[in-house]
Amino acid sequence: MKNHVKKNILLSNVSLKKKSLISKETNNSIEKLKNLLLDKQQHKKINSLMKPSKSPYDTKKLGSVVVFTMHFSFSPVNTFLYITDALGNLKFRYSAGLVELKGKQKKSRLQVLNRFFRELRKLKISFLKNKPIALHLNNVGFYKYLIIKNIKKDFFVRIIKSYQQYAFNGCRKKKRLRKR
Repeated sequence: MKNHVKKNILLSNVSLKKKSLISKETNNSIEKLKNLLLDKQQHKKINSLMKPSKSPYDTKKLGSVVVFTMHFSFSPVNTFLYITDALGNLKFRYSAGLVELKGKQKKSRLQVLNRFFRELRKLKISFLKNKPIALHLNNVGFYKYLIIKNIKKDFFVRIIKSYQQYAFNGCRKKKRLRKR
């Protein structure tokens, strides 16, 4: 019976309206199947990225695995600390103002960093315990070594990246301003 119906569709006995309706239905069903297939493939990709192995920190199978990223960033007037997960979602954010420093106190990097480290020790107990961390340092200058030493003491640091964005003139003297 089904073969007979297929033959009728292909034959010219079927009216033009029915042919157009049937072709629209088949096109719609094909589009639905394509979308389902794409969704399934994307779901598999996401699951394969998120799927933990037997040991979540096994570097032989997964390469360099990082669960959280710590960003230390110094601006000319403030100091920031951001903690994000592997997908870039913000988990915690600290600035000099959030650790109760005001005005010119924010420029005192050592005081701000000590308060950040105190807050990080509290976080270590809750959710950062023994998780691999990437450490990103923006414009920290010579505080880089202090930050690395204190973070390595308390956390499992996998990657360290340092970004220096302020201009450095080398040994050359600064350009003198001319009086007009």
